[in-house]
Amino acid sequence: DFCMLTGSVPTSLGNMRSLVSLNVGQNLLQGDLGFLAGLANSRELNFINLQVNSFTGRLPDYVGNLSRELRVIDATGNKLVGGIPSTISNLSGLSSLILMNNQLSQEIPPSIMTMESLERIDISGNSFVGPIPAQIGMLRRLVQLRLYDNNFSGPIPDGIGNLTMLEYISLSQNQLSSGLPASLFLLDNLVNLNLSHNSLTGVLPSDLGHMKQIDTIDLSANRLSGSLPDSFQQLTMLTYLNVSHNSFNGSIPYTFRNLINLAALDLSSNNLSGTIPVYLAGLTYLASLNLSFNELQGPVPDGGVFRN
Repeated sequence: DFCMLTGSVPTSLGNMRSLVSLNVGQNLLQGDLGFLAGLANSRELNFINLQVNSFTGRLPDYVGNLSRELRVIDATGNKLVGGIPSTISNLSGLSSLILMNNQLSQEIPPSIMTMESLERIDISGNSFVGPIPAQIGMLRRLVQLRLYDNNFSGPIPDGIGNLTMLEYISLSQNQLSSGLPASLFLLDNLVNLNLSHNSLTGVLPSDLGHMKQIDTIDLSANRLSGSLPDSFQQLTMLTYLNVSHNSFNGSIPYTFRNLINLAALDLSSNNLSGTIPVYLAGLTYLASLNLSFNELQGPVPDGGVFRN
């Protein structure tokens, strides 16, 4: 809760050897994270929340000396700089690493890929560079991977297909290139897939039907081409599909009529041809439709989403 604490955190916190949880989130605290050094004495510590303050400086190497009981580090919304120290991998029990909206940079240290307890990584809204580590497939318990709004480049690693528990993946607003790994589309627990605003190329795999739980797909603003696969029809839970600003061609698949839960469909700014399918007017929940800047011809259907 908002307490509006100001100033810095005292290093004497380390005298609290029985400390289990440190929650100073959403205050007006500042200064560096030097107080973490003392917390090495708190061997029961399992939760650190520093989010939404004005902490500055680097994430120190001695973060790796903290309790092996530590499950959560959340430093969202501060002014931290530098990289993630490789010593963080000493925290073998860590399940959530949340550092979003800071000024962090450098590459992801390879040692993170040995942290087998990680379920959530959110380092979005920073300036991380380099490739997404090829060994990411080692993090078998990962449920959420949020790396959006950074400067990552290179390919999406094939090993991502090993992350069979993944539900949320957002790699948008980076500089990722090359094709989409087929393994990505075999993840049958995936609920939300956002790869938008990159430089990804190639075609979509013909078989998308494994993603039975998928609710949201955003592949917009890339360099994808080829036709839209008929197998989209198997994604009956899908409510949001955006593939705008690519180079998809061919017609809008007749099989899209089976996307009965679709609420938003954006196919704009591609090279799609043929007519506008009449069945789109019959999709009960479809409230937002954008087909502009294509090569579609013929009449606009009546009713449904076309009433707007």
